[in-house]
Amino acid sequence: MPVFFKITQRKNSLSKGGENLYYATSIIRGKTNFYEFCSKVHDLTGVETKTISKVLTFSKVALKEEFKQGRAVECDDNTSIYLLITSKAKKNKNDVDIKKYSKREIIVKPGSALKRFFDSLGYYEWKG
Repeated sequence: MPVFFKITQRKNSLSKGGENLYYATSIIRGKTNFYEFCSKVHDLTGVETKTISKVLTFSKVALKEEFKQGRAVECDDNTSIYLLITSKAKKNKNDVDIKKYSKREIIVKPGSALKRFFDSLGYYEWKG
């Protein structure tokens, strides 16, 4: 199953002239619910679905606590997961307020094992 992507054009916010640049962006083609996900993990590992559900639920709670403390979670292969909140841009430094955010994201920076996983997907397919 390929990873589909599209090409989008955006202005470069770091450039004084605001030149247009092109970016490849992946396309999400569907969703799976939490129970289906736990069932797939069960099929792969043989661990009970109920146990998988509990572990993932408590992992989410633990991750939330780490994010509250301003910490990133780093895995053995240097994959890291962290919360990124960006405020709306203001002309005056004193007007900037993190509570007035423009973007909230959970960022996963892949380490070597996760990069190998992405590469093992086989190929990428463009969807215009």
